[in-house]
Amino acid sequence: VAALPTNTGDVPMPEGSGTDGVTVGFDEFRVANFPQISFNAGTGSHTYVYKVVEPAGTIGGTAMTYDSTEYYVFVAVTVTDGMVHANITYYRNVDGVLQEVKAHNDGTNAIVFANTYHAAATSAAPQGSKTLTGRARTAKDSFSFTLKAADETTKDAVAAGNVTGADCPATGCTSDGVLAKATTTGTEAESGAAQSFQFGQLTFAKAGTYVFAITENIGNAGGVTYDGHVSTVTYVVADTDEAGNHTGTLRVIGVTYDNATASTDMDRANTTAAAFTNTYAASLRYAGFDVVKELNNDTYNATGTARNLYAGEFTFQISGVDEASQKRIAAATFANDRSFVNGAAASTASGTVHRATDVMANKLSDLTFNETDAGKTYEFKIVELAQHTNPNTGTTNTQPDADYKAPTAWGNKKDVKIDGVWCKQWVYYVRVTVKDNGDGTLGVTSTAFCEKSDGGKRQIAQVDGNTKFGQKTILFTNSYEQAKSVSSKAAPLYKQLAGREWTDSGKDRFVFKLEKCNYSNKLGSFSDANNISCATDSGTLNTLPVPSAGMQVTVGKSDLVSTKAGDLASIDFGDFTFSKAGAYVYKVTEVAGTDATLTYATNIRYLRFRVEENQMKGTYTVIATTPGYDAPTATDENDGGAFVNVCRSAESLPLTGGTTTRNFLIGGSILGLLAVLAGWAIHEWRLRQQRKEQLLE
Repeated sequence: VAALPTNTGDVPMPEGSGTDGVTVGFDEFRVANFPQISFNAGTGSHTYVYKVVEPAGTIGGTAMTYDSTEYYVFVAVTVTDGMVHANITYYRNVDGVLQEVKAHNDGTNAIVFANTYHAAATSAAPQGSKTLTGRARTAKDSFSFTLKAADETTKDAVAAGNVTGADCPATGCTSDGVLAKATTTGTEAESGAAQSFQFGQLTFAKAGTYVFAITENIGNAGGVTYDGHVSTVTYVVADTDEAGNHTGTLRVIGVTYDNATASTDMDRANTTAAAFTNTYAASLRYAGFDVVKELNNDTYNATGTARNLYAGEFTFQISGVDEASQKRIAAATFANDRSFVNGAAASTASGTVHRATDVMANKLSDLTFNETDAGKTYEFKIVELAQHTNPNTGTTNTQPDADYKAPTAWGNKKDVKIDGVWCKQWVYYVRVTVKDNGDGTLGVTSTAFCEKSDGGKRQIAQVDGNTKFGQKTILFTNSYEQAKSVSSKAAPLYKQLAGREWTDSGKDRFVFKLEKCNYSNKLGSFSDANNISCATDSGTLNTLPVPSAGMQVTVGKSDLVSTKAGDLASIDFGDFTFSKAGAYVYKVTEVAGTDATLTYATNIRYLRFRVEENQMKGTYTVIATTPGYDAPTATDENDGGAFVNVCRSAESLPLTGGTTTRNFLIGGSILGLLAVLAGWAIHEWRLRQQRKEQLLE
C-alpha cells in the first residue's frame, strides 16, 4: 500500500466527486453503486487506483460496529486502435499488504463491508400479587414463586443466551430451568387484602416476544390451601425507539399478565401482576361436656327398697344465652342436645347412700368451629325442668307433692318435690371461647359456672384445650324421698252370735286378740291361710306395727253391721300404719269369756296387708285381705261371721249338725222342718269355713 502512487490529481473520478472523492449509500438490496467513471483514448494507457472505504456512521451510537476494511480498485486502461479497454482488479488492505479479492461465484461483489449491530440489553422485573383469605396475614407468613420459560421461542432464546434470569444457576440458564424467583414475607395484612411482590430481573439481549410461566411453590403452612394455577407474563422487546429508529438499546414495549385460570374474580381481573390467592381454614369439633344425673335414695336405709333411675324420668334443656349462641345450636343436629332425658341406671350403695347415676355424655359435641369463630365466645345454659315423667304411662307431672315444703337446708331454694323426688333446680352455664392457633387448628377454653342464689355466677371449672370437664362438673342430684308411712284399716272381720239375739248386757261383750305373725319383703307372701306360719324372731315381729286400737279389742251390740248374712259385729283394730313395703300378716283369735251359756270360737283368722311402694309417686298403696275368709257384704252372704259364738242351750239337730233351743223341739213336725232348714244353713256355713282364698298379687 505504501508503494501506491499519490498523484490523485490525474485520476479520473466518478461524476459528482468532490475534492475528497464521492460518497454513496446502500440501497434496499444492501448494494452501493458509484457513479460512472469515464476513460477516453486521450488519456492513453494507464492504470488508475481507487480506494473504497465505509466511513463510520452514527446509527445506534456505539451499538453499530462499522467495517474499517480498505479496498483498492485497480483499473487498467488500454487504448488499442482507438478503442479504450478497462480491466478491473480488486484488492484488500491486509495489514498494509494488498491481497486480491475476486467476485464470489454467486455474483456477490468482491467489495463487501460487514457491519455488526449489537443493541444494549434491557431488563425487567415481573410483578406479583399475593392475597391470603381466611385470616390476617402475619409477618411470619412466607410465600414463594418461580418463573420459567413458557413457550418454545422463549426456551430457544434462553438456550441461546438472549434471555437470562437473575436466579439462573451458576452454570447458566437452561431452557427448562428457573429463571427468576420471588418470596413475599414480613408483611402484615388483613384477610383478603392483596400485597404486591416482584421477581428478580429478567434480561433481554435480543428483540422479540417472550412468554413466561409463573407458579406458586406449595408450602406447608398449617391450614393454608395454596393457589395451584399458572399465570403467564408476556414481554415484547424492541430495538427501535417510538419513531422506529435504532437507538442501540433494547426496550420493553409491552407487558401482558394473563390470570385467566386464577381461583378468584379479583385475581382473574388483574392485568398488572401475576395474581395468587391462598385460603386459610381452621376447624375444630368441640369435645362437648357431660351432664350427670344422680338419684339418691334418701329412704333406703329406712325402707330397704332401692329406687332405680328409669329412662326418661327427668328432662333437661340446653339453650344459648345470647342470639349468637342460640344460632349455633339451632340446627336439627342439636335437637337431642336442646332437650334430652336421662337413661336408666340401677341404684347401688355409695358409702352410706344408695344412688343411681346416669351420664348423658358428649352434649354439644356436634358443635364445629372454624376460623371465623376465632376470638368469639359462646355461652350455653343447662337446666333440669321441674317435672317428673312416669316412664310406664308417659304422663308428665309438674305439680308439687301435697307434703312439699320449700327446702331451707342445703341446696337451691327453688328445688321442688314432685312424685316423691326433690328435683334439683340448679342452673349451669358453659362458656366456650375460641382461638385460632394460626396453624390450621383452633383451640378452645371452656369455663363452667353455677348460678348463685342471688342470680350471679360462680365459676366451678375451667379447661384450656378441647377436653371435657371432670365428669360430675355439671351434676344434677335429685333425692327420692318416699312417703314416711301409710295407714290402712284391716279387711273386715265379723263376729256372729248364734242361737239367740244380741243384748246390751255386759255378757254380750266379746274380746279379740291381735298377734303379730310374720313379715316378708316379698309382696305375694301369706296369701294362703293354710300355709301361714308365724315367725318367732323379734326382728321380724318388730317390723309389724301396732294398730291404733291396740292389740286387743272388745265388740258388742253397738258394733253390729247389717249384712246379707245378718247383723254381725265388726271387729276393728283401728288403723295400721306402715313405713315399709312388704307383706304383713297378723293372727286374730277370740279370747274365751265366762258366759257358761255360750260356746266361744276357737278358730284363727288372719289379717294380711300387702304394702307396695309406688316409686313413680313416692307413695305406698295398701291392699288389706283376710286369707281364708270372705266377709259378707250387703248383697252377698259369702262366709258369714269369721267368729261364731253358739248358745249352749241349743242342741244338735239330727242329720244337720246344726243347733237350736230345746223349746223348738216341742213344736212337732213343723218345728222339725224348721230345724232341718237351720241345719242346712249351718252346714253351708261350715263348708264356707273350709274355702281357701288367694290374695291380690
